[in-house]
Amino acid sequence: MNNSSTKLIILSPWELIRHHPIFNGIGDADLRAIIPFFTEVILRGEEILLQEGIDTSLNLYLVLSGDLEVTKKAEQTDTDALVWGMKHDFTIAHLKKGDAIGELSFLKRGPRSATIRSKSKSLLLSLDHENLSKLEEAFPRAWGTLMKNMLGYVAERLKMTSANEVTALKIDIKNSLLNARANLFFSYVIGLLCVYNLAIHTIINLSMDAQRASIISAMIIVVFCVVLVLMIRQSKLPLSFFGLTTKNWKPSMKETMVWSMAIVGVMVLTKWILVEYVPKYQHLPVFDFNPTQQRFLAFNFIIYGLHSPIQEFIARGVLQGSLQHFFSGKNVTIRAIIISNALFSATHVHLLGGLLGVIVFVPGLFWGWLYSRHENLIGVSVSHLLIGWTALFFLNLESLF
Repeated sequence: MNNSSTKLIILSPWELIRHHPIFNGIGDADLRAIIPFFTEVILRGEEILLQEGIDTSLNLYLVLSGDLEVTKKAEQTDTDALVWGMKHDFTIAHLKKGDAIGELSFLKRGPRSATIRSKSKSLLLSLDHENLSKLEEAFPRAWGTLMKNMLGYVAERLKMTSANEVTALKIDIKNSLLNARANLFFSYVIGLLCVYNLAIHTIINLSMDAQRASIISAMIIVVFCVVLVLMIRQSKLPLSFFGLTTKNWKPSMKETMVWSMAIVGVMVLTKWILVEYVPKYQHLPVFDFNPTQQRFLAFNFIIYGLHSPIQEFIARGVLQGSLQHFFSGKNVTIRAIIISNALFSATHVHLLGGLLGVIVFVPGLFWGWLYSRHENLIGVSVSHLLIGWTALFFLNLESLF
C-alpha cells in the first residue's frame, strides 16, 4: 500500500525541480505556473511507494532527491518453490534524483509491474491524469514540452534496458559455456581419482618396503598432476579457475600465517598435555624429529613438501573450484568444500587402517574455507606445509595412534 504523506507542492526545493530533466525547455515562469498541478510526496527510509500487483493508481512520479529501489517478484514453479523455499523479490534497478517512476503505466494506463521502495528519505513529485488534463487546458505549450520530454525519457530508458539485456545475455552465455566445460572437466577428474586410488591400493597390496612405496607413490602423484595439467589445457578454462593465480596472495598469506600458527600452537600444546598428564604417552617426546635414527624420515619430509602444493592443487583448485561451478542453489561454497574435502580424504584411507582419511578431513575443511576466501593456492599450500610438517614430522602425531 502507498503509505507516503502527500500535500500540495511548496516551491522550497526549487533547484531540485528546475534541474529535473522532465522540465527541460520549460521557462521559469511557466514552470512556476504548472508546479501547483503536481503533488509533493515525502517517503521515509524503507517505505513502499508502489506495490507490484496491488496498487492501481496511474500517477507519474518524478524523483527530486533520495534513493529508491525497484524490485520484482520472481516467477516460480511449484518445483522452484520446493527447492528455493519462499518466493524471492529481485532488485532490478535503483532510482535517484532526476529519474521518473511509472512513466510507462502513466502513458499506457497499465498495471504496476514492480514494487518501488525508498532506501532513504526521498522527495518526489506526483502527477495524476486529472491534473495532467487540467494542465493541458491551462498551459498547452508547457504541456507539449512536458510530454515530449517524457517520451524522450521513456525512449532512453528502453534503449538502456535493451543494452543491459544484451550485456546480461552475453554474461549468461559466457557462464553457461564456463559451467559446461567445468562440468565435463569435473567428470574426467572423478574418473582420474578412481584410477589414482586403485593405483595407491595396488602399491599397498604389493607389500613393498617403505622407500620403494614412497617413490612409486610420488611418481603416481606426479603423473596424476601432469594428466590434470593436460586436461586443463584441453578444457580451455582460465588458470585462475583452478586457483593458479597470484591475485590476493598478500591477504591470503597474512591470514594463512595467523591461522596456521594458531593451529600449530594448539597441536604442540595438545601433545605436551598428553605427554605430561596421560601415562600412556609419557614415554614419548613432545618433539620427535631425528633423521639419523628414523629411516627415510628426511626423504619423506622432502617428498611431503613437494606433494602438498600438488595435493592442494587437486583438492582445492581442481575439485573445489569445479564443484563451485558444478553446483547451483544455496550454500554452493559450503557444499563444494565438504564434497571436495571428502574426495580428498578418500585418497588417504589406505594409511593407518583408514583412520588418516578421517583425520585429514578436519584440516581439509579449514583449507577449503581458506581457499574460498582468496581463491588462490599460495596460502593454502603454505598452510598445508606448515601444519602437515608439524603434525607428521616434528610432533610425529602418528605415534599417538
